[in-house]
Amino acid sequence: MRWIGEDLCEIAELKKISDIEIGDIVLTSNLSIYFPPNLPVGEVVSIFEKSDSSNRVVTMKLFSDLSTINQLFVLFNEVEN
Repeated sequence: MRWIGEDLCEIAELKKISDIEIGDIVLTSNLSIYFPPNLPVGEVVSIFEKSDSSNRVVTMKLFSDLSTINQLFVLFNEVEN
């Protein structure tokens, strides 16, 4: 995840098969030793599907001012078919 300005972040390289939709809430995971799980981070406001890739780019509107954060880890749970 990377900050793209004001209250927006971009999540790149999200698999196209990921179950994500506009309006979904992004939560913290249970793998952090610093933050408790299931804290709301932001809301998905757009999804761009790269035509030359098997990935999507998701734009998320942040719920809080994260300009003072030093480190952030984003983890994905891939679903097996």
